[in-house]
This record gives sequence, structure tokens and C-alpha cells, in this order.
Amino acid sequence: TNTVHFPTFINGSGSIVITSLVDQNGCVPGVIDPDFMTLEFNAKPDVFGAGPLEGCDSNGDGEAWFDLTGLNNTVNGGTGNTVTWFEDMNGTMPVSDPTAYYTGAGNIYVNVQDDNCVSDIIAIQLNIVTAPNPGEETTVEICSIDGSTLNFYLELGGDPGGIWNDDSDSGVDLSDPASVDFSGIAGGTYLFSYSFLPTGPCGDTSAILTILVYEPGNPGDDNQIGICFGSTTTVDLEAALGDHDQNGEWTDVYVTGVDLTDPTAVDFSFVGIGDYDFIYSMPGNDVCPDQEAVIVVSIYEEPNAGVDSLIQVCNIGNTIIDLEAALGPHDNIGYWTDLDDAGVGIDPADQVDFSGIQAGTYRFSFTIPETDNCPEVSATITVTVLEGSFAGQDSLQQFCQGYNLSIDLFSLVPDATDSTGTWQQLSGDPLDLSDPFNVSIEMAGPTVD
Repeated sequence: TNTVHFPTFINGSGSIVITSLVDQNGCVPGVIDPDFMTLEFNAKPDVFGAGPLEGCDSNGDGEAWFDLTGLNNTVNGGTGNTVTWFEDMNGTMPVSDPTAYYTGAGNIYVNVQDDNCVSDIIAIQLNIVTAPNPGEETTVEICSIDGSTLNFYLELGGDPGGIWNDDSDSGVDLSDPASVDFSGIAGGTYLFSYSFLPTGPCGDTSAILTILVYEPGNPGDDNQIGICFGSTTTVDLEAALGDHDQNGEWTDVYVTGVDLTDPTAVDFSFVGIGDYDFIYSMPGNDVCPDQEAVIVVSIYEEPNAGVDSLIQVCNIGNTIIDLEAALGPHDNIGYWTDLDDAGVGIDPADQVDFSGIQAGTYRFSFTIPETDNCPEVSATITVTVLEGSFAGQDSLQQFCQGYNLSIDLFSLVPDATDSTGTWQQLSGDPLDLSDPFNVSIEMAGPTVD
């Protein structure tokens, strides 16, 4: 309450007009008593502190949008009094749009005004909360060859700690987003979202990584084919590749001279022994490199089973023959067969005993089996078994020296069955053996063999 004193006393009647009267707080009088010249001024309204108020920095520039009016009911205490926001503490720079105020962290200023008075100005703190950055949406191209990986974090350039989702159900493994393998993924467009949950004043944020997957050309698989030297059977190089695309190109690496006009029927009959590479190439594109498969054609020397041969053997005496030697030079990777069931043991084949085998002709084949590379080869040894003549058993006969009767040598040999043989004196005084049925030993010494 303030009293205004006038230095001049007024006599009689008159009028005093007081206009625009406010106190130091800017409050106008509520009651004026003209009798005592007493003015009663209204009290300034209360202003209440609030905050701090948080805003979300969504683009990383350190500033955020604030709706200051959300604090009006707090600042004016719910009275409905007018709330005015200022950028400066002196209240000279009002905020043009308190519902959308863009600024950095710091203070904002506010007062409250009723119909008579304006409150003091107070500061409200504004804090900035930086939203997680999921990165910039982008599109990446990749080829689905073996070992094709992408670093999803690097592609988007966002903050770590978010959540990845395979929006297109590509089937890739996202357990390590820094190394996502696209090997073997079918060509197409795949979307992957990277998001953060709401944080304080910031809502959820996300970005989309678009992957364009391209499939490389399929040249088939590396393989090897073996054929025998001189074989007239053609080779199907296409079949050796397995499943493959048809728009590739063949290269004869070692320039063998074979005709590749029809790679399904290539003639190698004139090509020498060795290994020869043939490359099937698929052209690449801006994303996928050239692809190739190598077919190795191995030309082998034909297995050598030896040569056919004829052998004669007696079924008595020296009855063992060497079938292996009878073949001549040959590869030792085959097996023997007794074609005529001679009944002899042919393992080992270098000591086959024909003792007691009935006279006749017997065939024995040596076979090297067919392989994927060369056909079966064989040689036949024909053995003619001869019935041997028996000369009888050794014997010892005693006579008196000077015995003057003729001796029949055949009668002295037990079990002799054949008299067509030839007698030969081994020791002692020479005897006349021209007639073995009548041999004289009269002049012989003590011992004669």
C-alpha cells in the first residue's frame, strides 16, 4: 500500500486525475481512496519453477524442438494466467512460437501475467537428449559368390547397439551384423531394418539397408575325366561340369588341337599321354566377376596284359612252369583264370606244377579289369601237357667179375615201361651198349654205372 502526498493543500472543490499509475512491479491500483489519497495496489501473480525440459536431437546438430506451452499449467500454477516465454532474462525477446521452439541446451525465460500484474521472470533449463543414430538409408549391390560378406554397420554408418531385422526373410545370418554372408543367396532385392527403441523424449528411430543381390554365372564344377590313349570313344566335357549355365566359353589351355565345336563329343584319339586342362568360363558383370570351372582330361597308357603264348610241359619230371614269364613284359595288376579247369594251382602263377596232370591242352588267361579310363585287356597262355615216358626206378645189381653171360639191362630196371629210350654209360670200363638186351660185362672192372 502506497500513499501519495501532494505538497499543495487544496481549498475548495477540485479534481485530481491519476492516470497510468503502477508500482515498481508494474501493478495497477486495485483500490483508490480519494478522501485520504490512498492507493492499494494488486499483488503480482506467482510464477512456479519447472523442468528441466528435455528435447530430442534427432539429427545430431545439438538442437531440438521444444513445445514450451506444455509447461504453462506448471508455471502459472494452473491459474490460467497468461504465460509468456522469452529468449533473454530481461524479457525483451519473446519467443515467437512457444509451441515449436528450436534451440540447443540452456535456459529459457518465462513470466506470468494476470489482469493487473506481471510476475517476476524465472529461468527454465532446457536439456538436449541425442537420439541414437541408425545411419543413412542406402542401397548396396553384392554378388552371391562364396565368401561374399557385408558389414551392415559400415554400410549405414549408424550407432552400434540397435536391432537388425531381416524384413525380406532372406535367410542370412544376422548374429554378426559386421560380417553378413550372402554366399549362395538367390538374386533379388532384400530389405534390412536397423532400429532403436524410444529413449527419453526421443521416439524409436530406424533406417533401411537395401541389398541388391546378383547371382554369378554357374560354370559347373571342377572335374577330371580319364581315357585310354588312342581310345576312339568321345568325351562329353559338358556332362563333366554337372549343372551349369549354357552361355559359357571353352578354352583348350594346353592347345591340344581337339575340336571343341561340339563339347559333348570331343575326340581325343590322337592326343598323347598326359593331363590336359579345359576351362569353361562364364562372363561376369558390374557386380559379379567371371566364373570358371576346370575339366582335367587325363589320357592314360593302355594297360599291358602281356602277349599270348604257347608252352609245352611234361607231366612227369620237370613239371613246373612260369606263367608270368610266358606273358613277357606286362602290368602286374590283373588276375589269372584257369579257363579249362586243369586243376593246377595258379597262385603264385610263376610256379605252376603240372605233375600228374592228364595230357592235353589247357588255357590260362591273365586279365586286367576295365576301369573308368581304359577297357579290359587280357592275354592267354596255352599249355600243352605231354604224357612223359617212364624210364623205371634206379637199381643196384651185383655180378661176379668176369661174369661171361649177357645181361638184359631192361630187366635190371624195376618198373620200366618204355624201351624207346637211350642208354648211356656213366662210369667204369666201357661196355658195348648197342644192344641193351645183350650186354657183356665179362671184361668190366669192379663197378660200372
